[in-house]
Amino acid sequence: MKSTAKQYAQAFFAATEGRGEKDQKKMMGHFLTTIRKNGDMPRLHGIMREVEREYYKQQGAHKIEVESVTPLSVSTKKQILAMVSHGVIAKECVDASLVGGVTICVDDETFIDASIKNQLVKLFK
Repeated sequence: MKSTAKQYAQAFFAATEGRGEKDQKKMMGHFLTTIRKNGDMPRLHGIMREVEREYYKQQGAHKIEVESVTPLSVSTKKQILAMVSHGVIAKECVDASLVGGVTICVDDETFIDASIKNQLVKLFK
């Protein structure tokens, strides 16, 4: 039976718990070797996404991804972080196709889509 991405992530964190940074890097190499030996390299992206989710969960934080037409100001970043307790802006993208507004994803789920692009799509459906 194939291991799920979540099982891989849990195994990785169980194996690295309490180890120093040098040992953790070494364990990452072993982890990737195991995935390759199990024939799960095509699933690597999903496995690593699950490792990332588990990391944020263990830190008691939320991963926040923000897309906007222009780079975010410091005050806007503070407002976004205030909406999500214990949040970390892990990714900030500039996307001119939004036309205006912003999209905010928390823990890989759309939290707010206040983009003009989304409003136009809804209008012309």
